[in-house]
Amino acid sequence: MILSADKFGYYQVGELKTYSKVEAIEWQKNTGLFPEWNFNREVFDRVNWQVEPAENLWTLYKQRARQIRDTYDYCVLFYSGGSDSDNLLKTWIDADCSIDEVASFWNYEATKDLDSFFCSEISRVAIPRIKELQQQHDFHFNIIDVADLTLKFLKYHKFDYNYYTNHSHSPNNIVKSLFREEVKHWQDIINSGKKLCFVWGSEKPQIGYDDRGTYLQFVDIMDNCVSPYSQLKYSEGWYDELFYWSPDLPDLLVKQAHVLKRFVDTCDIESFYTTKRTPYGYNSRLKKYLSEYGVKQVVYPRWDPTTFDAGKHNVGLSIRDAWLWNSNLYEKQIMLDIISETKNKVTDFWKQEGNSQGIYKGHIQKHYFA
Repeated sequence: MILSADKFGYYQVGELKTYSKVEAIEWQKNTGLFPEWNFNREVFDRVNWQVEPAENLWTLYKQRARQIRDTYDYCVLFYSGGSDSDNLLKTWIDADCSIDEVASFWNYEATKDLDSFFCSEISRVAIPRIKELQQQHDFHFNIIDVADLTLKFLKYHKFDYNYYTNHSHSPNNIVKSLFREEVKHWQDIINSGKKLCFVWGSEKPQIGYDDRGTYLQFVDIMDNCVSPYSQLKYSEGWYDELFYWSPDLPDLLVKQAHVLKRFVDTCDIESFYTTKRTPYGYNSRLKKYLSEYGVKQVVYPRWDPTTFDAGKHNVGLSIRDAWLWNSNLYEKQIMLDIISETKNKVTDFWKQEGNSQGIYKGHIQKHYFA
């Protein structure tokens, strides 16, 4: 296992290195050098992506779960009830890995509405499933309310907020950076010398194609789970693991790429596809893309497609933060000022065109052809 903050990606401008995208773009202005993003290239560039691993996906998922379990003393599995975290949890159990803790987060204190966009998946899916699971396994279940933490983060970091986000600028993303500072029993575990790890169900494989064939790509969206703020705290014992996008088990990613490629090459069932462009694969016969509904069933063999799903949210002014946008709180203006300031810090090249919710373009690492 690679134990380094670099495993979640970093930017390089010449000889300068940073975890912050904004800082890298500022260096670009000063040096004229393009900021490169490195997501474990020293590992992924050596992988033979064209050879499909013999193991099935479930076997590789279990191998990944065991790999994490054997490395850390205390593992917190973040669970939203969505397909990524659901597959993680089911795999963890099937691999006979002991569960220390499952954690979910919402903003119920701000809304008092269990059916709000942010709370609905937790109330309808996560809580019932975890309570049922606790009847069979002994573990701690922690529900974190992020409303007050969001205001606290804006208070502490209103002047450097934009250096701690690379893609996911919405407050409900960056607030995860405070969890280890604000949840006392996690602080106590770290202070005891134990290796506490946050395990995130990130991320579905991104599949593209061009005249050379089908490829898998990585985009700098890791701050949805592991922000530059957390990376800078790594030396303080802040361990994280992305369950899927990891250099510690490249075979899992290679297998996902081949499974998706084979599916779109052979399956023409219309219900799996959409005319809306997605990053999950393209069926040239139907001239359609594999949908969010479809990719879940292809790469997560034990996913129940009837599970309640609140849907996707934007990365800019996310609907998850509607409680803040619709409020009269002073922190609302702080957040709007942060977004405006961040947009002013980047050059026109990086600005998102035609997307008022986004801040700037993503960095895409080289394509790996399957």
